[in-house]
Amino acid sequence: MNYLAHLHLGGPQPADMLGSLYGDFVKGRLQGDLPRQIEAGIRLHRQIDAFTDSHPLVLQAKARFPAQRRRYAGILLDLFFDHCLAANWQ
Repeated sequence: MNYLAHLHLGGPQPADMLGSLYGDFVKGRLQGDLPRQIEAGIRLHRQIDAFTDSHPLVLQAKARFPAQRRRYAGILLDLFFDHCLAANWQ
């Protein structure tokens, strides 16, 4: 859900950007079906997600949500982080 963050971190080339967006939609193992640079962008997307999803500050932020809403905490935080990027892109 954090499209702007992935575009910001994914690299400057069009294939990098495409791969960083595909990361939310391409599931399973990457087996060379896509161009190399796009698959590299998908891998980077997955690494960024793994890092942020396990970061202590993100886990602390998710814990602030009520238990019955915690399922959506990651999505809401992604949207919030993208909002912060949009408001302060430079």
